[in-house]
Amino acid sequence: MFKLKLCAFCVVLVSIFAAMSLIGCDDSSTGPGNNGGDGGNQSISDSSHFNPNINYGFFTDSRNNRSYRTVVIGSKTWMAENLNFAGSGDDIGVCYSNSPDSCAKYGRLYMWNEAMNIDSAFNRSAWGGSNVNHRGVCPAGWHLPNNNDWDNLMEATGSVFSSPGGLGQWNEAGTKLKSQTGWRTDSSSIPGTDEFGFSALPGGSRDGNFAGVGRRGHWWSASELPENSAYLMSMDYNDAHMGRRWNNSKRIRFSVRCLRD
Repeated sequence: MFKLKLCAFCVVLVSIFAAMSLIGCDDSSTGPGNNGGDGGNQSISDSSHFNPNINYGFFTDSRNNRSYRTVVIGSKTWMAENLNFAGSGDDIGVCYSNSPDSCAKYGRLYMWNEAMNIDSAFNRSAWGGSNVNHRGVCPAGWHLPNNNDWDNLMEATGSVFSSPGGLGQWNEAGTKLKSQTGWRTDSSSIPGTDEFGFSALPGGSRDGNFAGVGRRGHWWSASELPENSAYLMSMDYNDAHMGRRWNNSKRIRFSVRCLRD
């Protein structure tokens, strides 16, 4: 009798352990990536700022197995987050404040030559090459957007440029393309609606010192100026517009968004 009861207890115990094993073997990494960190295998670690009403796609960069959300705006497919690729030697771009957590949230900050994947000498002189579908630091099949690409994005949002062909701003584009969360909030804040799923975050910049995270976002253009400068697009937490700017130092580090070819 004692042996029968003991055996019955063993069966129950084995069943419990078997159930625990099945629970422990649930592999949530079958979704679009789970790994954290900075330079190696990576995934989307913070989804809180993405618009839950947008049907995002996903793309995995085979160079480091990092997955990115993508979004179709107009007829073009954009990454819905900033590029976070450090190169095979982990030596391309930097994390804001040298923090891997910043890279996981905002992507890396790149000098213009790094964004373009050309020699650093062209940070101090005009490059003069073609900026059309120029891959740069982006994955194969993607490219660094030039001014025309950015213009097409702005037009797809219904925004109007105040000075076509030159510097200026796209009216209301900042509000439409900012993520709904992740930006500084105070009495002067103009929150984003993220109605197109671009989900722009304020990744800041680095010009010697790091500055602007939480308040400003800047993204390189593949277009340069004859004066050895390059264009960029900028947003501020307290501005409804998205500005086209130029920078007379290509060595300042800004974010990168990639566009599918």
